[in-house]
Amino acid sequence: MSVNRDIYRAVHERKWLSVEYLNGQGRTTRYWVGVKDIDPRQRTLRVRGMHLGSYTVKDLTIRVDGIESSSLIDESYFPTPPELIERIDRDEDRFSSIFGTVPNLNVLNYLADCSRLNVAPATKEFSLIKRVDEDSFARGALCLDKEQFAAVVKRAQDRARYPHKGFRAKFEQLALNVLSVRGAGGLYVIAYRQLRLDPERRTLVIGHNTILCREFVVRNGKAFERQSIRRYLGEEDLHLLSSFDENRERIKDLMAKRISAPRLVDDVPYLLIITRDATVDLQREYDGIYAMYERGEPTVPIKAFFGDLTKRPVRRREFPLILLDQHINMDQLTATHQALKYPVTYVQGPPGTGKTTTIVNILVNALYNERTVLFASFNNHPVDGVFKSLESYSWNGKVLPLPVIRLGNNAVMIQALERMRTLYELVKDESVTPDRMMELSRIDGKLRAKDLSDLLKEYEENLDLQERKECIEKLAKDADDFFFKLELQSVQLELVRKRLKRVEPAEKTLERALKLMDRDQESLLRQLFCLSVRRIKRLGEPRVDELREIVFSTQADDERVTAFNHYLSDTDNLKKFLRIFPIVATTCISAHKLGQPVPSFDMVVIDEASQCDSACALVPIVRGQNLTLVGDPAQLSPVVVIDGTDNATLRRTYNIPDEYDFIENSAYKTFLACDSVSNEILLHEHYRCDEKIIGFNNRKYYNGKLSVKSGRNSPGALSYYNVEGDVSREKNVAPAEAAAIVDYVRKNCDKQIGIITPFARQREYLLSSLSAQGFDDVPCGTVHAFQGDEKDVILFSLALTDRTTPATYAWVANNQELINVATSRARDELVIFSSDRELDRLHGSMKGPDDLCELVRYVKQNGKSLVTPRSVSSRALGIKPYSTKTEAAFLESLNHALSNVFTSQVRHVVHHEVPIAQVFDENVAQQQLFYSGRFDFVVYEVEPDGTEVPVLAIELDGKEHRANEAVMRRDEQKNEICRRHKLQLIRVENSYARRYAFIKSILEKFFSIRR
Repeated sequence: MSVNRDIYRAVHERKWLSVEYLNGQGRTTRYWVGVKDIDPRQRTLRVRGMHLGSYTVKDLTIRVDGIESSSLIDESYFPTPPELIERIDRDEDRFSSIFGTVPNLNVLNYLADCSRLNVAPATKEFSLIKRVDEDSFARGALCLDKEQFAAVVKRAQDRARYPHKGFRAKFEQLALNVLSVRGAGGLYVIAYRQLRLDPERRTLVIGHNTILCREFVVRNGKAFERQSIRRYLGEEDLHLLSSFDENRERIKDLMAKRISAPRLVDDVPYLLIITRDATVDLQREYDGIYAMYERGEPTVPIKAFFGDLTKRPVRRREFPLILLDQHINMDQLTATHQALKYPVTYVQGPPGTGKTTTIVNILVNALYNERTVLFASFNNHPVDGVFKSLESYSWNGKVLPLPVIRLGNNAVMIQALERMRTLYELVKDESVTPDRMMELSRIDGKLRAKDLSDLLKEYEENLDLQERKECIEKLAKDADDFFFKLELQSVQLELVRKRLKRVEPAEKTLERALKLMDRDQESLLRQLFCLSVRRIKRLGEPRVDELREIVFSTQADDERVTAFNHYLSDTDNLKKFLRIFPIVATTCISAHKLGQPVPSFDMVVIDEASQCDSACALVPIVRGQNLTLVGDPAQLSPVVVIDGTDNATLRRTYNIPDEYDFIENSAYKTFLACDSVSNEILLHEHYRCDEKIIGFNNRKYYNGKLSVKSGRNSPGALSYYNVEGDVSREKNVAPAEAAAIVDYVRKNCDKQIGIITPFARQREYLLSSLSAQGFDDVPCGTVHAFQGDEKDVILFSLALTDRTTPATYAWVANNQELINVATSRARDELVIFSSDRELDRLHGSMKGPDDLCELVRYVKQNGKSLVTPRSVSSRALGIKPYSTKTEAAFLESLNHALSNVFTSQVRHVVHHEVPIAQVFDENVAQQQLFYSGRFDFVVYEVEPDGTEVPVLAIELDGKEHRANEAVMRRDEQKNEICRRHKLQLIRVENSYARRYAFIKSILEKFFSIRR
């Protein structure tokens, strides 16, 4: 499949492909080929081929199956015929024998390309070509002489044949400098234009777009320093970058004013190489996903990612649940149950709602139920937090040796080996023969698991009943047919209402659930101890001799790590490892070390999934059968450095819909947007902040759904300090405000205080001021430094001065991440420092919402002011994943179609998943036009002789039906075919699939009665 995927990328990215090809004489030859046409039936390519010995170029016809290996020439350019790209996009089914599922291929190629560009670049000299100026590219290309051409081809071919060493992959681009900052230590390339080699014309073609580098790795002697563009351009001027070409001279002048010798602004157009180091080769990782689809066995989480779930999978296995922490609420219990039972679960964890406790419960219960788990997060902090919680349990005066291993970089791997050795030494002499009481306890737990599962299912179905009730009411309101309306209102609606009356409060359900759970701490800890000992003692078995030798090796640490990484990279070895250590905790990127990209784990749990991009999240996700994503879209998003121009180009190249936009989405947001059927659970009980502090966040970002259980209610929870007369020589620095904060710290040094500010310069000034007064232990930073942290008191320094521009204020004023995270770190007191005069001035420049001004007003009025809710898309917060327009259009089409069906006054039957060939049996070829080759739901009219005639069909549409023009044109053809066959066709957007499932069951019930 990798060859086929390379061909697809070469066509769409307009690049040459390096191939090793087995010709008709049985000899392997090497070519660069540019694809001109594809014949999917014959599985052949018409190409322009360049022989790598003579550099001659000619037309060739080659077999796809004759290509033994391939590699994309990233730095090349080939003028792919636009009609070929259009044919592939238009006739996906026709090309599926070569490319597989094209929309999925598009998304994965896009994510892989975005990920390798989402790395701070560096530069190195390109010495093959000297003396270049702008006139050299007068016609958009630079001609190469014979020696230059040969050197450039050799370099590109070497990179194609040896793309990476070990786990690290280096991505390089030839570039033309547009604007840089040159210093004594190195070069920061602010802007460049990409150069691509056209082998046929022997030229370097200059790209149309200017690429920006908001971060760059600069060599400083032997060391490397990661720098931000903010060092050379003020916050208030960053907006100029969005129109760089128009503002180029102004940006250059502004930067020149900010820097001093020996640095200088450099706009000389010389050639250089832009390099990016990637930790993992995502194309290799995504091979596992392609392989799943080739076998016809994609896991449910992968299907959810691509929007292929139309109904929630049914899982009948019941899992007994245990409680090591007696303080649990219904949301946490439901999340634990669903994570174990269902293939996909989403958990939204607002600040202070016990997210870590929930994850620990999931992992402990997975261990108890003999499930293997890969626990991951994008950052180390949440992984370490959960791992330390699991390490903290003890029993009978000794450590509870839970078989949980933390993996990661080389230093973490050494710690893992030491932990494995320590655990084995600790338990190797333990005798763990289960006694009768333990066995009875486990048997009893399994017997009660069914009752517990039924109880939780009943509780979970409450939301389904509410949604079903809404569906019936909407259908009945618009129904034209009397009997249909009567059936809905008098039968189906009444039945749902009766069931809703039986639903008991959450507190009552929790009380009943706890009675069905094993809460005997002594017994549970003993069971977990025995289970852990049995697992860890397996390290002494002959089947894991290789692993045991690595664990107890006396070799140097780097050699042990190399051997350990090599061991875990083998899937069979990984399975042996998981028999001993069934729970593995690591970062998303480091998960690539764990075997091949195949589902080796029963479960994958990802924390802070709203801070992780989809490209990296798929690395652990592909390795599990089930998935639980835990996150909060209202808090921090992924840190993105890819240039917007690059992203826009890639989106156009691959026809990427909004749901997969790399810059705008996290893994959590993408999954929720693409999967409308799986449940999202809101952890709505808040335990951290004073009620007045979290009250603002609750109303602004959480639709008022949070229930405050912290027990904190201080009259001084909210404070505001007006600091006037702050005159600053530097932008985004408020000296008088900093002095007031230092004074506050001095007067309240007995309290646990944290300081948050939006600006890096104010942070540096505050740290210096605090240090001068001996307060080095007071943490101060931007919100990213405080994610997951909490303090008794949070001082929020807005740092608004007479030098703050409206553009800078606009960035702060509606920064949801900044405001939500900053305020929710405070347990007892939130204190805001700012200037009324500057706030009034800057608020007056705002033409739209101003969340920051609302927060200040809220604090000044002690939590009694009006808070305007922010629009959010979250099922957990009661916000539907589809628009009212989508629902209205569907219901109107459905009502019209049903009216036509009911006029016949004959019996009807319903069938599901009907192949197109059965509907259009006289023209089977037309089924290629239809998504997945089948209708989801078909209503048949039954004639007197028993013949079933299709009269109404419903088809589920994927995301590409709104983003891909070729697909939309194909939809028009489908509509015309259905009209000719007198078949009413209704399309359902994937975002409406959950609601549609209810409507479908309502219709099925009605038509079954009419039989």
